[in-house]
Amino acid sequence: MDGQYWVFNPFAPIPRAHASTGGEAVRLYARARNGEQEATKRFRYGLPELPVREQLIQVVCALIQLERTAERYRRDASMSREQAQGLTREIQEAADELWRRADRIGHAAREVDASMLSDVLARESAQLQKLSMAISSAHKALIQQPFAGYSSLKDKERFFRAWTEAENSLTRWDE
Repeated sequence: MDGQYWVFNPFAPIPRAHASTGGEAVRLYARARNGEQEATKRFRYGLPELPVREQLIQVVCALIQLERTAERYRRDASMSREQAQGLTREIQEAADELWRRADRIGHAAREVDASMLSDVLARESAQLQKLSMAISSAHKALIQQPFAGYSSLKDKERFFRAWTEAENSLTRWDE
């Protein structure tokens, strides 16, 4: 990731890395050019092949994308300080909880047969689907935020339209 070698394993009993929480990891992955790919590798490495593994990866990648957009808006002041802090806190709390859930699922799957976990995994799958949709919806709303309300482009459009009409009327008058 941008010339760094990451040893972060979200499932290691003792984190040996640059990030100590899921929220921190999401923030670091969001700053990296290929953060989603790195997070995907970590989750595929750390979790057994279960039906919810790909959903967990999908949610983590959605959080990384949301954090990346939020970070960009914080830098260019497209959102207030309070909005930025609130959004950052929610992203980090969601990532922390996701890391804990993934860790629990991984340990449970190693201890018992997957068929014993079928009810748990079905509930988890439904919850992850809802979370993924909510994060995607929040990301879409965040992306649309700077384009809402007044746009100076409307003023430019009026100017060019008026200028074109004035030029056209002068051209017609000369003929």
